Amino acid sequence: MDREMKFAWGRLLGETLRVQKRVDPSMVQASDATIYGLLNGFETVVDAQLSVNEPITEDDLNNMARILEPYHQNPDTLRGYYTIESEVDAANISRLKAMMILTYFKSEGRFEEVIRRMNTEHSPGECREFEIRQEEV
Repeated sequence: MDREMKFAWGRLLGETLRVQKRVDPSMVQASDATIYGLLNGFETVVDAQLSVNEPITEDDLNNMARILEPYHQNPDTLRGYYTIESEVDAANISRLKAMMILTYFKSEGRFEEVIRRMNTEHSPGECREFEIRQEEV
């Protein structure tokens, strides 16, 4: 995303949050400082709030589904995220992207048993539960 577009999106987000906060302060988790930073182009604030991750392509979704399918067929072979990590890396899917895909799959009700089995000591802390946080919706 080019710099001008990033700041335009930041301002738009800031205006949206400002209006929402005016209507119902409990609706918005952003602080006044964050809203001010978005509206006025504070680069660190804009970057933090628009932490737009790499786009998740259809190929990424298909590759992750392909990786998970054998474990879906035989869940007992999955000890945790570390079991699939090398396959995920080989598919050029970053850990952050994998976490987002797993969260998406779980929200769709796909691979639920496999995803549930990630919650073990054989997974890094951030790859154990894949719940959509309220602020992400």
